[in-house]
Amino acid sequence: MQISSTNNINKIIDNKHIQQTKQPQTETANDRVTSGSEKISGSLWRAMTQKIDPCGARSYLLKEGLMIGLNPSDVKNLVKVMEKGSVETSNIEMLFGLVKDGDVSKRTIKFICSEGMMSESMEKDIVMIYEAKADGVDVNERYVPQRANKDEALAKSEVGDVFAVDGEKNVFIKNKDGEAEPLKMDRDMYLSLFPAAERFASAQNKAGDCYYLSAINAMMDNPNSRAGVLQCFEQDGNSVKVKFPDSDYEYVAEDAKLPQNVEKKKILTGATGLQLLEHAFGFKEESNAIKQYQEGYDKAMSSLHEQLASATDKDIKNDLERQIADYELSNKTFETDRASKNPKMVFDRDGDRNIVTDKNGVGIFRNVDNIGKTTGMYYKNTADYYRSEGGFLDTVFENFGYNVDYAEDCGEEAKKMIGHFDDADSYLILGGTKSGRSPFEKKLDRSMSMYTGHAYRIIPFRDSNGNELFRVSNPWNGSHDAVMSFVDMSKYFTQFSCVKVK
Repeated sequence: MQISSTNNINKIIDNKHIQQTKQPQTETANDRVTSGSEKISGSLWRAMTQKIDPCGARSYLLKEGLMIGLNPSDVKNLVKVMEKGSVETSNIEMLFGLVKDGDVSKRTIKFICSEGMMSESMEKDIVMIYEAKADGVDVNERYVPQRANKDEALAKSEVGDVFAVDGEKNVFIKNKDGEAEPLKMDRDMYLSLFPAAERFASAQNKAGDCYYLSAINAMMDNPNSRAGVLQCFEQDGNSVKVKFPDSDYEYVAEDAKLPQNVEKKKILTGATGLQLLEHAFGFKEESNAIKQYQEGYDKAMSSLHEQLASATDKDIKNDLERQIADYELSNKTFETDRASKNPKMVFDRDGDRNIVTDKNGVGIFRNVDNIGKTTGMYYKNTADYYRSEGGFLDTVFENFGYNVDYAEDCGEEAKKMIGHFDDADSYLILGGTKSGRSPFEKKLDRSMSMYTGHAYRIIPFRDSNGNELFRVSNPWNGSHDAVMSFVDMSKYFTQFSCVKVK
């Protein structure tokens, strides 16, 4: 993905507004948005670009209610960005406005990297929002425009853009081949599931699925692969069906919302569509586990009955009859649990995502509540367990039919595998950091948002000086990237996965 060091709005800010801050001004907050090509001036911008002392920036955060919920590291890094008077300062200022207006979650200002960058996709959406407001245009009209026909829409769109066409019920996305690919939802449904900016502002919550969220963030962030995520959704009246490409399981979200009984702290903060997809992923994984159990149970029972039919020794027959009776009773317990409103039985899985079985190949299940008693991780529903117990970098990419290249070190082969500086949009890259002693993530470098045993989305790029660098995104805040060289990354990462966008 080509990374531009500035965009139209920020060029104006850097070249013009910084000079204006030297003169007394009286703009109010409402004056900060002026015309469609000149924005973001006023008291907040002046305060930031005058490189005020930390107490001044902290005072602003406190006054605006932005400091609530932030830890000292969050505040420290925000203050550093606020004082720079750079493009990133402008981006943070615009982000503050969206947070205060309730357009994006406050989680977008947590885990900011003091030397990092806002993700390019998030930056584009925020600029689009401010430009629309400045031009007096409804944001959604700019975000998902209505076009007379597909040819006009394609001529005025970039890859990854969504648009509506006169006479067509559902919206379209311009795919990587430059075609108008129909989505299975209308404009209103798309806007409710994937609001501007919020679609790139997901933040992992209290669930161990960084491997999942980093992959989905990578696919959403890359315009060439975005259609693959959106095609998981199919509108059905006011509801929406969610289905992954590799699965027969279909999750139905009534009224296109999360159910009332969902444990929200186990669901990401961000766009409703991404929340539904995460929730559905847990059920898909559970469906796979149950299918493995049923296949193993049926095979084992068939084998035991065959052995019983041919057995002549009384003791052997008694033993086979006992095994069959035990399995039937156990299976009845499992089926009764599955038929209840709140099933509790889950299967442990091995490193290959296969359920753990006994000597006859029958899955061993246990009550999910008992897991919490030993690990401290409690789950209100079994689907949360299946996606929250950690995973592998290649899991989600494989769900979308990708062939995954994998490197288990930070050597030259890994550098070559992920170093797609000339065609970054053609690849999706994830990285995993070194494990710690604890099963929970521990800080490696807070300024870079680096933690142990964690998955990250990675995008290679060249800066304005030609330096080969990487944008590295922690799923705790998918809207912001650390910026690293490969040497920097070698301090933290021990594995990478890479796929070519199909």
